[in-house]
Amino acid sequence: MLSRLRALFHRYRVTHEDRLRGFALKGHDRRVVGHVERVRIADGQIVLSGWAAGVALELRWTGGVATVARWGARADVAQLGRGPLTSGFDLRAPVGARNLVLHGHVDGGPPLAVAVPDPTAPLRLRATLRLVRMFVRDGLRAMPAIVGWMRQGGWVHRAAVKRAFGLGPVAERQRLIPGHFAPATPHRGRRAITIVVPVFDAVDLTRACLERVARHTDLPWRMTLVDDASPDPRIRPMLDQFAARHPKQVIRLSNPRNLGFVGTVNRALAHAVSLGQTVVLLNSDALVPDRWASRLVAPLERDPTIASATPLSNRAEILSVPILCPDRRPDRRMMTQIDDVAQACAAANCWPEIPTGIGFCMALSADWLRRKPRFDSAFAPGYGEEVDWCQAIAALGGRHVAVPGLCVEHVGHASFGAEQRARLVARSNDMLSRRYPTFGAAVQTYMACDPLLGLKMALLFAQAAVSASRTVPMFLGHALGGGAEDALRAEIADAVRVGGLAVVLRVGAADARWQVEVHWAGGTLTATAEEITTVARLLAPIPSLHVIYSCGVGDADPASLPAALLSLLRPDRGDRLSARLHDFFMISPSYCLLDHTLRFRGAGRAAVSGPAHQARSMSGQVVPIAQWQSTWRRFLQRCDEVVVFSDSSQRLLLEAYPELRARVVRRPHRLPVPVAHVCRSHARPTVVGVLGNLNRQKGAGIVARFAARAAVDRRARVVVLGACDPMVSLPPCVLVHGGYDRSDISELTARYGIGAWLSPSIWPETFSFTTHEMLATGLPVFGFALGGQGDALRAAPNGHAVACDPADLSGDALFDAWAHRLGRNAHQACPPPATRWCAKA
Repeated sequence: MLSRLRALFHRYRVTHEDRLRGFALKGHDRRVVGHVERVRIADGQIVLSGWAAGVALELRWTGGVATVARWGARADVAQLGRGPLTSGFDLRAPVGARNLVLHGHVDGGPPLAVAVPDPTAPLRLRATLRLVRMFVRDGLRAMPAIVGWMRQGGWVHRAAVKRAFGLGPVAERQRLIPGHFAPATPHRGRRAITIVVPVFDAVDLTRACLERVARHTDLPWRMTLVDDASPDPRIRPMLDQFAARHPKQVIRLSNPRNLGFVGTVNRALAHAVSLGQTVVLLNSDALVPDRWASRLVAPLERDPTIASATPLSNRAEILSVPILCPDRRPDRRMMTQIDDVAQACAAANCWPEIPTGIGFCMALSADWLRRKPRFDSAFAPGYGEEVDWCQAIAALGGRHVAVPGLCVEHVGHASFGAEQRARLVARSNDMLSRRYPTFGAAVQTYMACDPLLGLKMALLFAQAAVSASRTVPMFLGHALGGGAEDALRAEIADAVRVGGLAVVLRVGAADARWQVEVHWAGGTLTATAEEITTVARLLAPIPSLHVIYSCGVGDADPASLPAALLSLLRPDRGDRLSARLHDFFMISPSYCLLDHTLRFRGAGRAAVSGPAHQARSMSGQVVPIAQWQSTWRRFLQRCDEVVVFSDSSQRLLLEAYPELRARVVRRPHRLPVPVAHVCRSHARPTVVGVLGNLNRQKGAGIVARFAARAAVDRRARVVVLGACDPMVSLPPCVLVHGGYDRSDISELTARYGIGAWLSPSIWPETFSFTTHEMLATGLPVFGFALGGQGDALRAAPNGHAVACDPADLSGDALFDAWAHRLGRNAHQACPPPATRWCAKA
């Protein structure tokens, strides 16, 4: 028990000690303007992560300097009221950098300079004691989960323990609301509106905008059309012609000189407010869809406290779809499809509150507009004026909402050049920050919560539906990492590159059973769902699905998993089904095919008949292996193909399901990162390396036995490039490096002087990335003649496949093989390690 506790604390330290190296950033008045939260080694670099408010940062060292590599929204910090410029950052320096100093330039004060602690140095005593207190605190919080895991076992309790100690996925995702994807019965407005359209050049866009208004507006309308002294001579006659076609509806105005956007809108509002109607501010580069007006003004008619309403758009800042703030223009057909899906979802009836309206297409309540009938001219010529108006109205009690049931195309940036726009945005942000200090927190909180996330996912699928022949892949994955996750990420990247979109339905990743991830070229959207029916409704806009089982280990109710996946198929649309054999979960709940004594007996019915090969349903009932395989057999028989990655895996699968022979396809993996050969002159046969994270199935017991025998006369030293399961103890003589990056394998091999590798896994792996990576170094690799790792060892000239006796799991066979082949060259005792530097990925 004590050794397990020590192993757990080691894992905890490796995971959390970089947070104890953080420090505050303080201005000249001692006010905290930021915080470096983590100082760690990642991807072969020293990385500083944290947040800062209005501070320009540089990381300097002897012979080098780095500015912020990435800024990002930090709603958790913005909620503290730090202001709209509060953002997260990453700063990076080479691992060998010396004399690291973080420099910051704070507005209104002298620069700051803070020495950065060395992430490779041991923690100081005070920090170590703090880490121990954190460990005890988290241990007490984890006691219910620990008791549940000890009594019942299972992945649910195990995941809860890992979350309590911060060792697993802990981020809470927004949950999808089932009702949002039901058919909609939208409320439509009925009152007349006045549309304000300021115009400056962009003759073709303006013509398209006006023609769409005339063709698609489904309410009685008037328009105040103002030309802001456009230099293009084609503007005036085009506007005159439009006004002549609608003489009773259009008021045509021209500015004698250029007033800018704010001045032009204020002149138009002076006419529009007097009519006492809802005013719609519409940019001349906004292209409205059919029946747009009634949908836009419906919230204002339903609730008198609503002061403004803004639709979704491809370019609408926090209301951009399908993700926040993209910089791309969709085609018209795609926007029409997106709008059709938006108004068909029940989410169209939900009008979430937003921190500000967006002026490209914004409906303004007549009652609230009378209280503040003009935009502040301080924001002239443009940018930020609608935010100022919305914040002033919010102070009076007015609310601003989004209209999810309407999507308006916005071309954007038609009036200002890029350089002028950037200058105006920076100036308006500065004024807004001073006037409304909490506005930034509101924006970032909205971005983090994003109440329209589920709808945005559906709209992404609507985008896919533009191409009727498009088939979108949907992978079933787990949250346990490892080789299956690496292979899944590679497939996701290929799918996005070829088709532009991929969906992952992940189990074991959050408190809810299902986590839905939508991957596309612009980023990733993630949410959770309790019921598979909610997922099915979300996927409805996709014209054709290719459901691909990657790995389901860790699911809370694995016995029902095959039926859940089959329920997503829509025969009328020709959906396809495939499977990947990353483990043997489809053969047995013991996905490594090990029995309760951790021995591999085979994949036939007699070999998987013990208690380890039984599952439990959500109700707690035992699911016998016969029922388990019957359920999975129905699933596999529906598959177009079942992909295996080694000859051994194919034999074991057909041993359990011989009828699948025609569906099985062998397709070995490619290494995600090439591994270079290691120079043998730097290698010592007395240093034996183990690559990858260790647990019982991966042969932690084998490593412990090997190290214990090697330590008797100091014939060898064992180095594990990876982490170890806290529930498994390794002897103190084993050096555990911790997390690593694949690109660093060769460099770490040379650094530790590794002269041979050990592949200690005791289950028949389906491929074994680590075995192939060890073989790629060119050094001798010893492992059991078992599974995919055995196939690889037998095929490689530097591989040594040792017969695996299920009755003997002591690991002596591997040690004897190593001693026979290489131990004879160890003429001297193994030297102590030159460094105990620990890298964390």
